[in-house]
Amino acid sequence: WRQGPLPYWTTAPSPRCADNPRTSASSAQPGVALNITFPAVTWPTRTGEVVVRDGAWPVVIFAHANHDGQCEIFEEYFGLMDHWASWGYIVVSVDGTHLNCQSGTNQNIVDRKDGMLAALQTLEQMNEDADSPFFGHVDGTRVVFAGHSRGGGAAIIGAAEVRQERAIAGIIDFQGVDVTS
Repeated sequence: WRQGPLPYWTTAPSPRCADNPRTSASSAQPGVALNITFPAVTWPTRTGEVVVRDGAWPVVIFAHANHDGQCEIFEEYFGLMDHWASWGYIVVSVDGTHLNCQSGTNQNIVDRKDGMLAALQTLEQMNEDADSPFFGHVDGTRVVFAGHSRGGGAAIIGAAEVRQERAIAGIIDFQGVDVTS
């Protein structure tokens, strides 16, 4: 769990740090918030500038767990997103809060997968948009789907669906649910 060598930043710094530099990210799926964490040129809290580091970076698309007792856990994963970005990944975390505190059904996993696919589509659109801070910085040939628990199940079926169209670099499944039952 050693921090990587790169400075990083996020499109959703903590609301408790209102003066932190901000960038924006909205999903191709209406009503779904994204947090994009990325390698930065410098530490924005020191310079005030939010600039994605030069290069095309591999991508991790992440879905969090379904927590029955604590509905708002999206931000609990931000440390993991920071860690991956410090090692040179653009990480798109999908806020599945609207799916939490519900029964753990197969539809719940499919809905999380749909959010992940919309996040990938959004990032690819940003990569092609000259006005986006992510323009030309996304390596769409190196995409990893990742998730925890129900998010892990979503990562498995999301990667399988996308794999029909392109190569997927891998899946990271933290305590993923069984998607075959």
